[in-house]
Amino acid sequence: MIASKPFIRRLILTLAPLGALAGCGTGPDASEPSGAAKEVSRPAAPELVAREADLRKREQAQLDWLKKTLDKPAHAAVYEAALQQARGRAGHCPDDRCHARALNRREARLDYADGKNSRMPNLPFGAGRFMREGYAGPVRLIPLIDGQAMLLVSLSAKGRPACALDGVIRRDDEKDSWTVTSLEEGEPMLVLKPAGKSAFDLSYTDPAQRRSTNPYCTGGASIEGRYTREG
Repeated sequence: MIASKPFIRRLILTLAPLGALAGCGTGPDASEPSGAAKEVSRPAAPELVAREADLRKREQAQLDWLKKTLDKPAHAAVYEAALQQARGRAGHCPDDRCHARALNRREARLDYADGKNSRMPNLPFGAGRFMREGYAGPVRLIPLIDGQAMLLVSLSAKGRPACALDGVIRRDDEKDSWTVTSLEEGEPMLVLKPAGKSAFDLSYTDPAQRRSTNPYCTGGASIEGRYTREG
């Protein structure tokens, strides 16, 4: 089932509340109180303008890659919406210091997606190639905003595609686990739990949601199980 445009739109709105535009605090994606952000029309420092231009090129390259890589190219709309939110926050900064912090966050997210940063707050692990019970393939986290990320799983067995998942993860409150929402409308939710520094477990949030035909896999494979980083 291909996710409908209304479903993708609803998911985008839950990922990036429209009122959170300032983002000038010291946290990973801090925001000012509602109503505090006011658009500021002022020239930015030349070095910040240059950084902004460079980041936009990298972000566009990431977006283009997602459109080619995702199980459904339309799912890239979630990443594109997060980009617009992040850029909007920087545009509402009242001074260069705030603007620089906003650019730093955007750069850190890109570096993480590119494998240059091994860890990022609120995300369970860095990108890599994982193995699971006879299957292997890349598992990637593409940071969005506010501690959320796209989770991309692509498993193969003997060179044949077996499982594919395009989803968004959000850390559960006061728990060492992350809820995974599929970008396919109607697909069951999953929970991701780290198992040490180089592995994680993926399972359905409700065991009753298991089906005789796994919606994420083919040939009798299952998306559930322990994923261990190769190498």
